[in-house]
Amino acid sequence: MALRLRERLDPQPRDWYNDANGTAANGGCSAHGTPPCHEPIVASLILEDSASDDIRWAVCRRGLEPFLD
Repeated sequence: MALRLRERLDPQPRDWYNDANGTAANGGCSAHGTPPCHEPIVASLILEDSASDDIRWAVCRRGLEPFLD
């Protein structure tokens, strides 16, 4: 399933993410997991795919790059 960017936001607080116990809510990069990614979070993304239109990710700069045009 291909992820498509719906919206890019500044980093959001822990309770904004879908999974309160997930990587993003715990300060990690959704694209790379934690560990191994220990880079700072630069954005929160709302993504969509064929199954959901509200996937909420935190991403570091490298994790954001695939969604930039």
